[in-house]
Amino acid sequence: MPRKKYTFLFVVFVLVIVGVLILKTRPRNPFIVTSDQVKASKDQIRLINNFGYPDTFALEMSEEGRLEVWKYYGLERSFVFKDGVFINDQIVDSLESFNAYPRVRPTQFKEGLTLEEASQVIDSSPTGQADIMEGVKIYSYSDQVLVGTKDNQVVFVQTLPVKVE
Repeated sequence: MPRKKYTFLFVVFVLVIVGVLILKTRPRNPFIVTSDQVKASKDQIRLINNFGYPDTFALEMSEEGRLEVWKYYGLERSFVFKDGVFINDQIVDSLESFNAYPRVRPTQFKEGLTLEEASQVIDSSPTGQADIMEGVKIYSYSDQVLVGTKDNQVVFVQTLPVKVE
């Protein structure tokens, strides 16, 4: 009888070890891009795991923190985050007339980024520029990405849906 007890304990021990090794060696998440400059929060990771990165987004970086609005047109929802913490969601209209979205992610843009660094992330050069006020400029990238700078630092990024013929 004691031999069966030890055999059972040994099998349980081996299964626990194998389970721990499997958990440690499996990829954390196949959908999360780990090379981005900003790490997604737990709330954002949950959303990315279920639906991928947003179709479009708006991002503001200021002294008050990082405010993000992620839009998923297929879900007809937008999700708002303040410093990575989920604030609320809202209903948005689906965009049946648009069929493409820029291939950039909100996690690619960090505080303190220069316009040149943002252009490298977007993999393009600005096609238009507007001076808003002293030290504040908006740059357009083929009407797909808008980048706002203040004192030569990126403080705003917005992506827009695109109609592809």
